Amino acid sequence: MKNNKNIYFVFLSVLLGGVGALSFPPYNLFFFGLISYGSLFLISHYSQSIKQALLLSFFWGIGFHVSGLWWIAEALLVDGNPYRWAYPLAVLGLPALLSIFVVITALIYRRIVQNLAMSAMCSALLFAVLFSGAEWLRGNILTGFPWNLPAYIWSEQLEVLQALRVFGAYGLSALTLILSMLLGALVIERTRKTFIGVGTITLLFVVITLLGYQRLENAPTYVPSPDLFIRIVQPNIAQSQKWDPDKYIDHLYQFRDISISNIPEGEQKRALLIFPETALNDVMMSTVEARDALNNIVKAYENKGMELFILTGALRSHINNENREYYNSALLYDKEGYIVDDYDKSHLVPFGEYIPFSNIINIAPIVQFSGFQSGSGAKSLHHKSLPSIAVAICYEIIFPKKLFSKEDKPELIVTITNDAWYGDTAGPYQHYMMARYRAIEEQLPVLRSANTGISGGFDPFGRAFPSLKINESGYIDIVSSEN
Repeated sequence: MKNNKNIYFVFLSVLLGGVGALSFPPYNLFFFGLISYGSLFLISHYSQSIKQALLLSFFWGIGFHVSGLWWIAEALLVDGNPYRWAYPLAVLGLPALLSIFVVITALIYRRIVQNLAMSAMCSALLFAVLFSGAEWLRGNILTGFPWNLPAYIWSEQLEVLQALRVFGAYGLSALTLILSMLLGALVIERTRKTFIGVGTITLLFVVITLLGYQRLENAPTYVPSPDLFIRIVQPNIAQSQKWDPDKYIDHLYQFRDISISNIPEGEQKRALLIFPETALNDVMMSTVEARDALNNIVKAYENKGMELFILTGALRSHINNENREYYNSALLYDKEGYIVDDYDKSHLVPFGEYIPFSNIINIAPIVQFSGFQSGSGAKSLHHKSLPSIAVAICYEIIFPKKLFSKEDKPELIVTITNDAWYGDTAGPYQHYMMARYRAIEEQLPVLRSANTGISGGFDPFGRAFPSLKINESGYIDIVSSEN
C-alpha cells in the first residue's frame, strides 16, 4: 500500500511539473506556470522526510523540463542523422541534469526549515529566494542554460515585461517565484499575515502592469535609422538538404531571388540584408555562381539608389598548425564582396558545437565530431555607413546581459539562427520570444533571421515587427515610417 502511495506521489509530481510547460510559448498560459512553481514549494514543504522531498522534487523537475524541452531531441530525427538511437537519452538526459538544481533547492530548504519554526509566508519567501538562486546558477554555471526561466511565463503580457528594463530576466523571475510561492502558502495556512503577503506581491504586479501600460502608450514608433532599408531573409531550406553540396548553388539562387524581390521605392541610401545562421560556407562562396549572385543583388539595389551590405551567418574555416579549424560566424560584406567586419560565435552549444572536456577525454573519434572553435567573446560590428550591430548566433540570444560589452554598446542587435533542426515544435517559438526579452532589457531593437523558425524582430519596447512563420520562405522589410 505504501509503495502504491509513493508511486502516486511521483506521478503527481511529474504531472505538476509538466503543466508548467503550458505557460511558455506557443501556449502562453501564464497561470499554469504559477500553479506549477507553487506546487514545487508545496511538494518540498509537505514531504514527510528530506529523502522524499528530494525524490519528489527531482520528478517535478523531470516533468517540468521534459515537457518544456522534449523538442531538442527532434534534431536527432532529421533525415540522415546516424544518432537517432540517442533520442531517449536526449529527451531525458538534459532534464535529469537540470533537475539537480531543483533538488538542491529542496535540500537546502528542508535543512533550514527543520531547525526553525517558520510561518508559511516566511517559508514561501525562503523557498522563492533559494529557487531564484538555483535558476541563476542554471543560467550561468559551467556553460549555462537559462531556457524557460520563470520570467518567460509572461511572454505575451507585454505590460509586465516592461519591468525587464529595471529588474532583468532574473529579477522578474524572482518576483514571479515570490508570487507563485506565496499563493502556495495560502494552501498551508490562511492567516492574516499570509493574505497580506499575497496582497502585497499581487499589488506590485498590478503596479508593474499599469506602469508598463503607460510606458507603451507613450512609446514612439521605432526603426534603426530613417535612411536605412533592412530586409530579413528566411529561405526555409530543409535541414536534410542544407549540407548537400549538390544543392549549394540552388541555395545561393534562393537567397538571391528573395533578396531582390520587390525592392521598394524610397529615399533610403543604404540597404542591409540579413541572412540566417550558416547561410553560406567556404565551398559555396568559392564558386563562380556565388560571385554572380552577389553581383545580381548589388546591381538590383544600386538601381534603387542604395549602397548594399549583407550580414550573413557563415560556416568558415582556416588552417592552424596544419589542422583545419571551423567557426560558426557572422560576416558583414560590402558591395564589393569584401568582409568589412566579422564575429565568431563564442558561446557554443555543448555536444552540438563542441565536446565538453575534450582536452581531458578525447571522444571525438567515437562521435566523429571535433566541434567548432570558440570566438573571443561578444563584440559589435562596425562600418561608417551602418549603425553598430551586436550579433547573437543561435542560442546566444537566450543569455541575459551577455550580448555585448558595456564599452561597445551597439545601436542594433541582430540574432541569426537555424531552427530547422526542430521542426514545428515549441522550441522555435520559445527561441523567438527570447529575442523580445533581450530587446526590452537592452532597450534596443532586435532583428531575427532564421533559416526557418520565426523571422522578424522586436522594437526596444518588445513590440513585434511583422514575422515569417515556420516552414515559410520570404522576407520581412524594416523601413522608416518617415519615408
